[in-house]
Amino acid sequence: MDNYLISLHPEWYAKILEGTKAEEFRSRAPKGGVPFAVLAHKTGTKTASLSFVVDSVREVDTEWGCVAWHIKQGSVSEVGPFALHELVKAGTGRPVKSWPQMYARIEVPDVS
Repeated sequence: MDNYLISLHPEWYAKILEGTKAEEFRSRAPKGGVPFAVLAHKTGTKTASLSFVVDSVREVDTEWGCVAWHIKQGSVSEVGPFALHELVKAGTGRPVKSWPQMYARIEVPDVS
């Protein structure tokens, strides 16, 4: 399963963590398909500490077009925090240097 890094505004981060937000709306979905894992950070911070699994994606009919990522029930957890320099771009072996606007495929450090 691929891992993706995203940024969430604090209010949406909190709602996902407490389980009151079951979908995350984005302009697109990763090309690899579902399921995929998400590692998220609060906008304005330099650490990622929330993870969840997306088990389905659906198109949403809006004037600007978007997709809804359905968050798998029971998959949300606080992890880390992972500092920016601990996250590596998948396939490159290089640290992530800046938070992407949408997402970047990443390799998460082994925490075992």
